[in-house]
Amino acid sequence: EEAIEISPIDARELGILDGETVLVRSRRGEVRTRARVTERSLRGVAFMSFHYRDILTNLLTNAALDPQAKTPEYKACAIRIEKMA
Repeated sequence: EEAIEISPIDARELGILDGETVLVRSRRGEVRTRARVTERSLRGVAFMSFHYRDILTNLLTNAALDPQAKTPEYKACAIRIEKMA
């Protein structure tokens, strides 16, 4: 199951508990997913995979291409995580 991995510090500051549904937004789109609170994530850094059909993570990413390899910039984008009411 898709989830967004966030640090315990970020989760605490946002009032998010492990397993809660959150809204993840970027300038390009938004998705709803579960929060996975983990020490593996550094403060200010979140991780989502892009392998699940039910949550289209790439809606959040930039359409720009690397000038040399011509591959999409799927690995980094600015997001905001919001606790669902």
